[in-house]
Amino acid sequence: MTMPKAVLFGLALIALAVVFTKEAVTQTKAPAGTYAITSSADTSVWRVNTLSGQVSYCRKEFASAPAKCGPWSMP
Repeated sequence: MTMPKAVLFGLALIALAVVFTKEAVTQTKAPAGTYAITSSADTSVWRVNTLSGQVSYCRKEFASAPAKCGPWSMP
């Protein structure tokens, strides 16, 4: 991968993380620091409940639709 492609890919991942983080924060009413978001692929993220250790996989299929998240894992 060339340097310009790597920079572009990195910026795309950051943009997706910002979008998913904003949606996750607006969808949940939890104490600050309860959830962590980490990118997984081009249009998906893992959300982690830092208090219980549960994880959930979220994917954004269309730009105009909210992200769809799977069920939380067992604690």
